Amino acid sequence: MRNEWDEIAGNFDTTRRRPWKECLEFMEGREGIAIDIACGNGRHTIPVSERAGAVGMDSSAEMVRIAMENAGGR
Repeated sequence: MRNEWDEIAGNFDTTRRRPWKECLEFMEGREGIAIDIACGNGRHTIPVSERAGAVGMDSSAEMVRIAMENAGGR
């Protein structure tokens, strides 16, 4: 499955930029660190990290590369 996600990572990033508002609303006012498993392109991890601590992980190396690029290398 990892190879498939590596192959579609670029398209995924292009077509799924915005985080779900429900995820952002859920994190409102919460403290601590969020762990985003299967973080993809970081569309949820990045905005959450601006409000609290966040760690993203994904089995696809290409998705992680894109997420780090989208996060400005953070």
